[in-house]
Amino acid sequence: MKRRHWSTDEKLKILLEAEKEEITATIRKHGIYTGTF
Repeated sequence: MKRRHWSTDEKLKILLEAEKEEITATIRKHGIYTGTF
């Protein structure tokens, strides 16, 4: 699997999205492992 690098802005958007929606759905959508999150 290719390693993904996120910018600071992308990380903040993902965190805000996780707060508004379900965390599990958000990390699946973006392909993030739970340990990474």
